[in-house]
Amino acid sequence: MRTWVQYGILLMLVALFVYTGVRFVQRTDTVQVGEAAPAFQLETIAGGTVSLEQYKGQPVVLNFFTTWCGPCVEELPELKKFHARYGDRYPLLVVDRREPKERVTAFAASNQAPLHFLLDYRDDVSKSYGIKGQPETMIVDAQGVVRRYIIGGLTAEELAREVQASTAATTP
Repeated sequence: MRTWVQYGILLMLVALFVYTGVRFVQRTDTVQVGEAAPAFQLETIAGGTVSLEQYKGQPVVLNFFTTWCGPCVEELPELKKFHARYGDRYPLLVVDRREPKERVTAFAASNQAPLHFLLDYRDDVSKSYGIKGQPETMIVDAQGVVRRYIIGGLTAEELAREVQASTAATTP
């Protein structure tokens, strides 16, 4: 009898953890694919500011990143290739999460990365997009709607295919 009670308690605890995990994954306080991308304005490593509104009328790629993230560092050469090949058609904004400007600036310089690094000091933008880790990428179409959410690193060509496929029907 005692064993059944222990199993019952264990089963209830497992069910509670599963329920909590599902509720966390299904949070509705963040943007979902098919919804308008949250507006933002962030400082750049060059000292200016960039807003999503500046890119209205063209697709934009948001890559969420940190300098200490191994997969992000591995993805960086591919982001550079993507920017060189497709940056005029599909702007790439690299949103750094919660790091000091000096660290990101030094990282960009040491990696000769001529990308648009934006500084999300408090992680507010990342949270509004539902970003849980890095690298993660959001593709926003010309009308400002999130079309794709990709977890993990991509090659330049994979990213180009994702952007072209997700914005083909919506790009003017």
